[in-house]
Amino acid sequence: MTNDHSPQGPTSLTRSVAHNTFYQVIGRSASILLALVVFVLVARHLGVEGYGYFTTITAFLQFFGVVVDLGLYIYLAKTLGEPGIDERRIVGNVFTLRLVSAMVLLGAAPLLILAFPYPAVVKLGVAAMSISSLFVTITQVLAGLFQKTLRAGQFILGEVVGRVLMLGVTIAAIRLGAGVNGIVWTVVISSAATFLITLMMARRLTRFRLEFDWPLWRAILRTTWPIALSILFNIVYFKADTIILSLYYPATDVGIYGAPYRVFEALISIPALFAGLLTPLLAAAFVTDYARFNRILQRGFEMLLAAAVPLVVGTQFVARDVMQLVAPGFAASAPVLRILVFGTAAIFLGYLFSNTVVVVNRQRTMVWVYATMAVSSVILYWLTIPRFSYFGAASVTVLVESVVAAAGAVVVLRTSRIRLAFGPTARIMAAGLLMAGMMWLVRSLPWYVNGSIGVAIYGLALLFFRIIDRPLLKEVFGRSRP
Repeated sequence: MTNDHSPQGPTSLTRSVAHNTFYQVIGRSASILLALVVFVLVARHLGVEGYGYFTTITAFLQFFGVVVDLGLYIYLAKTLGEPGIDERRIVGNVFTLRLVSAMVLLGAAPLLILAFPYPAVVKLGVAAMSISSLFVTITQVLAGLFQKTLRAGQFILGEVVGRVLMLGVTIAAIRLGAGVNGIVWTVVISSAATFLITLMMARRLTRFRLEFDWPLWRAILRTTWPIALSILFNIVYFKADTIILSLYYPATDVGIYGAPYRVFEALISIPALFAGLLTPLLAAAFVTDYARFNRILQRGFEMLLAAAVPLVVGTQFVARDVMQLVAPGFAASAPVLRILVFGTAAIFLGYLFSNTVVVVNRQRTMVWVYATMAVSSVILYWLTIPRFSYFGAASVTVLVESVVAAAGAVVVLRTSRIRLAFGPTARIMAAGLLMAGMMWLVRSLPWYVNGSIGVAIYGLALLFFRIIDRPLLKEVFGRSRP
């Protein structure tokens, strides 16, 4: 059985791509918003200590979840685009490989956690959360099928429905007075529901089944190991801080660090989406129109920097109020958020260059960067966290993310032999200084008024300096309207 879906004409294909992109933008935005609402409810309900335990549970499981990834999603999305492939066979084997590896590796998590000096609430939470991680990881691998058939909207729909269910179950659990593990089980329920919805929709596209084709499994793993290794190194420097912090300090410290880190993770979802939309434009231009490739990279860099600067500036003034809005007990998280936001800015630019590294086919070079930073970050965390607690963790996170972003930029620019113009960068920084000056002058006003004035001044400055590239915005988002 070969590809189950008949080819589309140019007009139909263009319309499908537009719908696909549009639903990704809307769906991801809704998913991020719902996740933030759930975060605020959970943080308020559990308090600093309880949220510290919850953060430790999720951070521990993320290591296993990333190892399980094995680069299978990228392999599936790429392979399904090749002509003449047996779609049911490929999807069935990739799904089965992911399921088996997830059951083995995630099944080890509840056993390995016993060797750590955590209280029972964390150990029981890891056992329960491993079930959620199983559902999440086998759901994610199916995303490649929806992308290939230009039906990403259906996949996003399943995700949003899962988030809505999580919100409802979380509210019910809070009203019943659930503790940390009660909240963990709300995550399990919503993950299971998301998987079932996604599986039903996926089987309408391709009626795959479990398959154990050992030679194909070996061929898949030979192809995906560089991607899997890069992802593993990436999660080491992204989550080792929380684990090491939890080994040296009580759960309250982990909670103070975990809450702003959750805000940090939500913010970096935005550039990931934008960089993902730019990637096909960069890929097409790299092959056919080098001048256009240069222009898209330049403008993408400017727009992501222009989005990062007001976050950095504004956070310095409103961090305390934002964390108090989450919950009064998290006011101590404000200084951590002020530091972490610089890492957010680095990741904004890092996503652009890491995606472009794949476009210029230098991803194996970046494996060494990720490996070096994984080792270096663990050493730095061990040196700084025992002495400086969450301030040490946040500072090292910013340093590591900045180095990774810079390394990606160097690889891309050397490979493509282009130079970015830094005149616009200076103008963006000038707009940021104007924003900072105005927010300082009106710092006695309520934080939301102060922030609104700052954003307005910054936006006017960008227009004055002609930073906003309307043609590129139209090319990326204008084609997204169905």
